Amino acid sequence: MTGRNFLVTAEAGIHRIVQEEMKQQQFAGASIRILHKGVPIFCGNYGYADREAGSVVRDDTIFRLYSLSKPIAAAAAYIQIERGLLDLEDPVARYLPAFAKMQVYTVKGLVPAKRPILVRELLSMTSGLVYPDPDPAGEYMREVFTRAGIRSQNGNSMTTAEVIDAMAEKPLAFQPGEQWRYGTGTDVMGRIIEVTAGMRLGEFYRNEIFEPLGMKDTGFYVPKEKTDRLAQLYSVEENEDHSQRLVIERERTLGLTDCLSPPAYESAGAGLLSTIRDYAKFAVMLSGNKERKGTEILGRKTLELMLRPQLTKEQEKTIYFEHLKGYSYGNFMRFYKEANEAASSGSPGEFGWDGWTGPYMAVNREEDFVLLFMTQRCGYCNPAFIRKLRNIAYALL
Repeated sequence: MTGRNFLVTAEAGIHRIVQEEMKQQQFAGASIRILHKGVPIFCGNYGYADREAGSVVRDDTIFRLYSLSKPIAAAAAYIQIERGLLDLEDPVARYLPAFAKMQVYTVKGLVPAKRPILVRELLSMTSGLVYPDPDPAGEYMREVFTRAGIRSQNGNSMTTAEVIDAMAEKPLAFQPGEQWRYGTGTDVMGRIIEVTAGMRLGEFYRNEIFEPLGMKDTGFYVPKEKTDRLAQLYSVEENEDHSQRLVIERERTLGLTDCLSPPAYESAGAGLLSTIRDYAKFAVMLSGNKERKGTEILGRKTLELMLRPQLTKEQEKTIYFEHLKGYSYGNFMRFYKEANEAASSGSPGEFGWDGWTGPYMAVNREEDFVLLFMTQRCGYCNPAFIRKLRNIAYALL
């Protein structure tokens, strides 16, 4: 089969699986981009960015990234590591004194942490810091975000420093380094970046990542002149016949705002917005081809340090996300490890992450390959769809 025939087959396959998801009311629209050697080999936009307004998805549609913000936080941390301003083995309390005396939740009550949280444990999600999950440790953390939401509604929003200090008051779910659990470590890292840089996180991102890479539509809010490009945020409701329908989501989680003005709390873990065109520039930078000029914000050896899994075998056993079967984890990203378990095309060392509203990234440095998917629906996670998309994308290589 010729290269052209492969592309035609891929286009048809991607169109089919996306249309199936939209027919099932999984999302209103999506954008997909596949790059090889830094060059787009497939770009596809489908459906609506805002169904009610009649606006369709385009290359410049702005999406809320939620947790796809995390790889950018990892890059920022490694910029500071590269400059000697941050060390992986340092206690977090060296930069944020509020974390000096942490407590740990146990069924018998709170006990002192046996040792400090280390910077590398934030990056590997093994710190014990959690999200507001439905368990005792998560309920403690929920108090922070509830407080942030109330203050935001009252016009007295908590700053990033205030939110992170409040997190330090809450107990860890386990002793530092004991296991893996997805949590607020990225937000704590964002505050460390602010402290080591002497500026707000958004300013650091703009100076050190977005402007050097030409990411003109990425940030913690959408300026007024760009609001017509912001995708609508949807959630799913069930009809009486148990079918699903998409409805506009008015609520905001994790202390985030409506994204239409500069937030007091800049969430490194979930607060960024971007376009697929912008995020492709960041992903291409991570692919690290030394022959491409103008994409370097990190040194070659720094990327080699950053782009590898961090978990021990014992920590890997505690990974509980279904979509991480066959993967390890490190530096706020998944790492492809075992093909049979992952059940999709790939190769060891491929990395990436995704977000609560559906955006997804996979980068394979060995193949110089990037896959990006953007949509905007709360809680969207369909591992079968992602596996199909990955298999089609890799067939183009």
